[in-house]
Amino acid sequence: MTLNYLIFDASDDGEGNGSWEAMASVPPDELSAVMAEVRSVEAAARSDAPGPRGALDDGGACIWMSRPCPMETSGCRSRSR
Repeated sequence: MTLNYLIFDASDDGEGNGSWEAMASVPPDELSAVMAEVRSVEAAARSDAPGPRGALDDGGACIWMSRPCPMETSGCRSRSR
């Protein structure tokens, strides 16, 4: 998959659980293209998920969420997990 906007940062908790944080910084006229890319990444995550979606404490194997941040919000991050 070719990504044009998103960059990722991976982390793990030392117990075999990991997370990916995706970030993008674009002008307002490119937000719809970024969100289309987010949806593509989420679709790939769904198809390759190691188990059911949900919190680990509830028996899930993965969870993800995405949200755009307003351009005027300094330091705001969108998370995909």
